[in-house]
Amino acid sequence: MQVNLNPTSDENASQSNVDAPRARVTLTSLVSCCILAGATLWAFWPTLEELVRAWSTQPDYSHGFIVPIAAILLCWLRRDTFPSSAVSWSPWGLLLLCAAAALRVVSGLWFIESLDGWALVLWIGGCVWLLGGTSVARWSAPVIAFLLFAIPLPFRLEHSLSQPLQHIATLGSVWTLQTLGQPAFAEGNTIVLGTHHLEVERACAGLRIFMGVVGIAYAWSLITSGAWLRRGLLLASSLVVAIVANIGRIVVTALCFQYGSEAFGQHIAHDVAGWFMIPVALLLVAMVSWYLSKLFVETRALEMQDVMRSQRG
Repeated sequence: MQVNLNPTSDENASQSNVDAPRARVTLTSLVSCCILAGATLWAFWPTLEELVRAWSTQPDYSHGFIVPIAAILLCWLRRDTFPSSAVSWSPWGLLLLCAAAALRVVSGLWFIESLDGWALVLWIGGCVWLLGGTSVARWSAPVIAFLLFAIPLPFRLEHSLSQPLQHIATLGSVWTLQTLGQPAFAEGNTIVLGTHHLEVERACAGLRIFMGVVGIAYAWSLITSGAWLRRGLLLASSLVVAIVANIGRIVVTALCFQYGSEAFGQHIAHDVAGWFMIPVALLLVAMVSWYLSKLFVETRALEMQDVMRSQRG
């Protein structure tokens, strides 16, 4: 009969045998991530260059630099709900990868550059689904969808949105100026204020504030608890907040033209008012969120046993 005088060696060996598969799985996941990251950079490098160029040259999409950083922050803030016990690869992610590749082909055939950006977001979702599984893909889907705010809209869609926004901004600004006692009226998309003719151009339509406020409201709805109805109302109210903020910017600029010099209104008031209305819009979104939290009070249904127990107590 042989006696093992070093039992810890067997324990270490068994422990190493248990840990070996985990190490191989971790190494496999790491290698898979590196391969997919390399494939993403190789396939979408021209798309990334176009996105950076659009963020740098188009004021309406200058927020694109912040969106990826904000997406990472959203993942960190939602880390408590991450389904860590259900992380496993899923072949269903290949469907999204194939759909992203097909979207890129369509973009190249029809010369629609914005489809490349959408394909990139779809590709990221496919990678997460492939490596993390269905539970992780479901958890990260709202944050991945948030990346769409960094993608420039197609020209036709952007033009279709800018026209009604211009009209609404012009009429709302004229009504506000008239309420303040100013001799203002509208001629098309031009505000006639005394001797000044202020044209509400396409850049003043408010698309930049519109995208920024809606994106912030969407991110806010992801990190706050509450019913989906409350979150939907918050998103819907952000549309009104964006329009109100843009009208306020135009009204402030018009008043600077009326009571100041034209150079002051053209070079200072327009830009300063534009930046000032962004925190104002954030404050309005916060006020709407606070009001909705008071309007929708969360309740908990009590069982009959709990009611009887509380009465006995």
